[in-house]
Amino acid sequence: MPTPLLDNRQVGVDLPRPNMLTNPGFEIWQRGNGPWTTHNVMTADRWLTNVGASDVISFAREQSNVRSSQGSSLAATVTTVVSTVLGVVQTVAKPTEGGQVVGRTFTATMWVRTSTANAVRLWFYTNATNFMSGYHTGSGQWERLAVTVVMPGTDNAIYMGALFSAPCTAYLDDAMLTGGSAVVDYTPLHPAEELARCLRYYERLGDAFGDTVGSGVWVSATQGWFTARFKVRKAVQPTITFVANGMQIYDSPGATWRASTALSTGFGGVESLLGSFTVASSSSAAGHSTAVTGSASGSGIVLEANP
Repeated sequence: MPTPLLDNRQVGVDLPRPNMLTNPGFEIWQRGNGPWTTHNVMTADRWLTNVGASDVISFAREQSNVRSSQGSSLAATVTTVVSTVLGVVQTVAKPTEGGQVVGRTFTATMWVRTSTANAVRLWFYTNATNFMSGYHTGSGQWERLAVTVVMPGTDNAIYMGALFSAPCTAYLDDAMLTGGSAVVDYTPLHPAEELARCLRYYERLGDAFGDTVGSGVWVSATQGWFTARFKVRKAVQPTITFVANGMQIYDSPGATWRASTALSTGFGGVESLLGSFTVASSSSAAGHSTAVTGSASGSGIVLEANP
């Protein structure tokens, strides 16, 4: 006998469903803990600020006001609201990627806590249209906001996040974006999978003393080339930034480490890069091999791949 198709009423809303969001529980904070106050800045991984020129807001990591007994949420302290789309958002699909979901139904949810009524609501944007949930009531408790959208019949960008309409202090946690019209209970990813998703867009190499970046070859007593492979294949070719305090270059003849005085990129792809280094002086020479490591906490290479 064929297995009948199951609908939301039969399987229940607590059945885990695929979540289209990255870092939906606000647990990964590779760029620090804030505060962030300006437009187009990444806070918790993949959650981007949307701040107008006259808006006054501060985002930061929060570890006391969270839905679960541990972990973190995103705190927003809103002082002045001028723009109509002040908030924090995540890009779900770029303008040319929305076609695969045209005509389908999706439900977005997020848990929010605030003591100010009519100040926070959920935001889903596609095809130049804003879809909104109802406002948080201002109860001071965690409330789940939700909005269901039937995707318009055009190929367009998709964004999901929270909007702020009035001065308040609010905490955001446990977001979901799932197929169908059911409001689905939040189901966290395994921590390793959640980190891997975030590393697809941002990572640091050589972020501590002795953290090996790659190997290479000297081309003179002061310069050389090295290769480095990324931890995770990137979504697009990343921008590559060398942190100012540089890296350590192994000087094999002298069995010592030399601090780099300059670093630059030869070229890079979505999985690796070729870089060059310069040191003040060494005992090495062209053709000698070398290893390249981080020099201290905060050193190394930053890779940013935001499609």
